[in-house]
Amino acid sequence: MIEGQIYTSLAKENMQNKVFDKFTYFNEIVSFDSGNQDELIVIPENDYVWVVCIGQYDNIKTQYQLITKWKENHGYNIIGDSIEKNIVDYDFFDSENEYISEIQIPIVKNTY
Repeated sequence: MIEGQIYTSLAKENMQNKVFDKFTYFNEIVSFDSGNQDELIVIPENDYVWVVCIGQYDNIKTQYQLITKWKENHGYNIIGDSIEKNIVDYDFFDSENEYISEIQIPIVKNTY
């Protein structure tokens, strides 16, 4: 994670209910020495399903749908909120077709 970058998230419950267009929160990464240690949240170590999206932000919903189908077909459960970050956006390119975003979702293998 890079200081100053903005990250968004979808709630686990929204992903389970296939609601992919309601963000739960937005985060900005700040320096650890900025005096905000009491607000620090540590992202737990886990297995994650991860996908890179190229193109318009409208395409991200499709990527969430593909991840949901993949986890169902491979016996995984979503165990937390997603982490979504824009790697290349309007700061770099004028064309939305050249945007690059990344989605990470914590998962666990079913044990049934």
